[in-house]
Amino acid sequence: MNFRAIFAVSFLLAIITRGLFAAQPITASGPSEQFVVTGLRAGKPVPGIMTSTNSPYIVLDPALVAVSCERIKQALLRELSLKDHWRGKIFVHLQPRWKPDAQILVNSSCLGGRWTYGIDVPNEVEKERFLRVMVQVILLEIANRNAAVRQVELPPWLAEGLMAHLRETDLPHLLIQPETFLVLNESKTNTLAQARAVLRVRSPLSLDELNWPGPNQFSGENSLVYQCCAQLFVTELLRLKNGPECLSAMLEQLPQSLNWQTAFLRAFNLYFQRLIDVEKWWSLHLVRFTGRNPSPILALEESWHRLADILNTSVRMRGNNAELPDVSIVPLQTLIDKAEYHRQMPILRQKIAELQMLRFNISQDFAPLVESYQHVLESYLQRRSHTGVGADWKGQPVPSVKLILRDTLRHLNALDAQRERWRPTKDATLAEQTKPGK
Repeated sequence: MNFRAIFAVSFLLAIITRGLFAAQPITASGPSEQFVVTGLRAGKPVPGIMTSTNSPYIVLDPALVAVSCERIKQALLRELSLKDHWRGKIFVHLQPRWKPDAQILVNSSCLGGRWTYGIDVPNEVEKERFLRVMVQVILLEIANRNAAVRQVELPPWLAEGLMAHLRETDLPHLLIQPETFLVLNESKTNTLAQARAVLRVRSPLSLDELNWPGPNQFSGENSLVYQCCAQLFVTELLRLKNGPECLSAMLEQLPQSLNWQTAFLRAFNLYFQRLIDVEKWWSLHLVRFTGRNPSPILALEESWHRLADILNTSVRMRGNNAELPDVSIVPLQTLIDKAEYHRQMPILRQKIAELQMLRFNISQDFAPLVESYQHVLESYLQRRSHTGVGADWKGQPVPSVKLILRDTLRHLNALDAQRERWRPTKDATLAEQTKPGK
């Protein structure tokens, strides 16, 4: 064999060897070693051409995907006020032969009480799809830590809402890829701007539609509406006092609960006693957020009755320990004066939310009265939360509970007298006829 033949064979062997080496998948993991990513290295881009972070697609490289997964997890942990105590491994398999729009496959298995998760994803995919599936699996791993056999069911709005929230806050820093330059837009002070624009022209979803989306809810423009509503819903939950801790508590209680609704009400029991309370709260925030009033203005007579319904409360009362409790309707004064404060607080907070909602639909003649009731209840809760021994932040003595109760009951009695003057005529006649001695 002459020199040229030897050189040609050697050259061909070098090309084949290099190609085989380049085609070998690699495995990478992040600092916490929770994520194990397997796939081919991302192809080197054309010299002098760089990819913008504004592109909707991302080319996934195993080493950088491992870093991205760690960043997504840390962002979620910050939002939920959690520390990183992971138990379940998450394996990400990058599929080079799949099309970017191919379905992302997720599977999970439990062995010895420890869950593991596998994700098969195209090595080029839309950023939003990749972020969504990672948020979903990380939330599942958090919730399944105490699930021995049955995998938990997450609320459908949770992963969608958190994904949209992270996308609007820090997406370029969460998903990284090789040879990419960062497009810096001005800081997003309003992460709900897109949701506001969409929900002002499209009807927002009810609580039932959020909790149980239909088969067409995730197709076309309906998908964007659901995403915007889920983002708003999750954002408002996080804004509640101890909201992140409540969401974390819901995830922790999912394995021991019949369903996610039960876990949700247990975790948010200071704010919601029933799903109807969540529905009222959600309706109020939709009106505030969109500036749209979905209900007509109530007539004066109906306004009076709606206000009366809010101010009355159903309670269980018994004459003595031997008797079964009866359900009675009592005014706010009785609730505030007789019930323990920790039992009053969630009920009064709900009353305030209902009064706020009523202001958007009530007759304008009644609006100042509704605002006065709301102000009295808010002032009462604020003053009760600061009762104690010593002085307040202005150096003034902290008022006693007895004094706060006396002032609050006096204001409520005065408002009730004012409201009585607006009572509809036929109701006033009936009330006069049913007075004792008549």
